Amino acid sequence: MSVDELKEKEREDPCLGLAHLLRNDMSVIRGMLLDTQRAFRSALERVQGTMDGLQGLIDDALSRAVVQLIDPAGSFEIRSDRAGDGRYRAPRGDRWHLGVDTLASPGEVARAPMAGILVRSGQCYADDDRFRLLVIECEPWECKSMYVVPFAHLIGQRVRLGQNIGTVQDITQRSDYAERGMRPHIHTELRQHGGVVDPTPLMGLCDGRA
Repeated sequence: MSVDELKEKEREDPCLGLAHLLRNDMSVIRGMLLDTQRAFRSALERVQGTMDGLQGLIDDALSRAVVQLIDPAGSFEIRSDRAGDGRYRAPRGDRWHLGVDTLASPGEVARAPMAGILVRSGQCYADDDRFRLLVIECEPWECKSMYVVPFAHLIGQRVRLGQNIGTVQDITQRSDYAERGMRPHIHTELRQHGGVVDPTPLMGLCDGRA
């Protein structure tokens, strides 16, 4: 049917013309509703993005104020033996012990003491490349674990709190330590903005002091 014929029929039947007008109006309304729906969805996405950003800021602020820390050895027992005291700030001649030593079983798995990025592995001693350490960072915090060989595939990766990250070494294989009666352990150090922090209370440990 041509346009002219359709107009003629609409003149003959007003109801048909009204139906066409309503159909056109409905199409317009449907288009308006779809545009409104798209605009509403876009607004919701922007709001969600803003909320996610705010949550990230809150999480970051909380992480800067306090850090979750666990004993990577899992023993929750501070070393004390003939070789010395593993407490934080225990005397070491003319210096202080800057971390805490918790008893560990050589060959067992060590856990991530805190969440963050396992940024590097290194040597514990310049004169002995057998004993390894690893460092986890979560600004402004840095945590070092000594006498642990990290799993190579995790270096440079983000790790979860308590995730298996390496293997405990036997520090008694270092002859001078074995002679002094040192027990196997993991040494853990914590820093915030570069300054040393006592990890003992954050790890839920009791150092035996009043």
